[in-house]
Amino acid sequence: MAKLVKRGNGDGSVTFVPKRNRFWARLVIYPTGKPRRVGRYFLTKQEAKEWLDSAKVASRQGFNVAPERQSVQHYLEHWLEDVVKGSCRLTSYLSYSEKIRLYIVPAVGRLPLQQLTAQHVQTMMNGLVKEGLSPRTAQYCRDILRNALNHAVRTELVRRNVATLATPPKQERYEYRILDPSQARVFLDAARNNRFEALFSVAVSVGLRLSEALGLRWQNVNLESGTLTVAEQLQRIKGKQVVGQPKTRRGLRIVQLPPFAIQALKDHRSRQLQDKLLAGPKWQEAGFVFANVYGGPADDSKIRKSLNAILERAGLPKMRFHDLRHTCASLLLAQNVNPRVVMEILGHSSISLTMNTYSHVLPILQQDAANLMESTLAATSA
Repeated sequence: MAKLVKRGNGDGSVTFVPKRNRFWARLVIYPTGKPRRVGRYFLTKQEAKEWLDSAKVASRQGFNVAPERQSVQHYLEHWLEDVVKGSCRLTSYLSYSEKIRLYIVPAVGRLPLQQLTAQHVQTMMNGLVKEGLSPRTAQYCRDILRNALNHAVRTELVRRNVATLATPPKQERYEYRILDPSQARVFLDAARNNRFEALFSVAVSVGLRLSEALGLRWQNVNLESGTLTVAEQLQRIKGKQVVGQPKTRRGLRIVQLPPFAIQALKDHRSRQLQDKLLAGPKWQEAGFVFANVYGGPADDSKIRKSLNAILERAGLPKMRFHDLRHTCASLLLAQNVNPRVVMEILGHSSISLTMNTYSHVLPILQQDAANLMESTLAATSA
């Protein structure tokens, strides 16, 4: 007689079938409220038990199919809705969804989750690069898959994360375009009387991201003490501007403004009060520092156009708005401001991020350190 080995709470079992010389693992699941039996033969009892344990985990998580039949696409859809949606920012969720739909699912979506290998992930990344996507996008897709599989490992749906074994394509480091001190002064002079003069002054002086600047409200600006609090950011999501939390926990910060930026904000405040009088009942009081002529949030595309016009008028090379943030960091580090202070001003999550991002400034700092050591010790040794 076949020996029955009960597992769990009785809804699954492993049975030896002498006629087939195999172990039969079966499980009763309830995908629609009605019982459904799923099962499979295995050569060893251990394999059968492992399958049964995995099937029970999948059943508890709401999967309607047995673990070995779950596709990568099916698992990723579940992960997006049940894990990512409730724990990540909306922008991250939308970005993950887009990359999964456009790139990951077409490449590996039909594969059974438990049969996905590092070679599959490697082939996916190589294929994306061959199709013309950047190496960074290919690595981003690998990172999304790696995060999803981390959850699959924790919930015992797979034994290991194969995405961590794939080698991302080589990336060329983006060369930041920054303004040196003289160029920065030329830029700010060219920005005078521009509607966004104060915005550019703040960007260069304390390195606000564009989304952080657009989300800044007057209630978070103290012109007397010369400080501003970064508490919100405004991003464009599916064509609409949406207010949300800063990028990271350290993104919530208070920064000290230099006098020229404080004066620029005072002048900007006066101009905005004039806009309010001209708009009359059309004015929408939302408290934004950098608002449009009716009080709503400023249009990011208009800010970029103004930046390009100012750079052209000043005879400076084209650059992104984010490069003003890089300019701020580089100027601070070149003036021997402590890197940890720079990290706090920029709202970086770690000091290593600050130093790795602005490693191009290190030779200048090393030369300054050598000069300081010379002036300190040369007289002593003479």
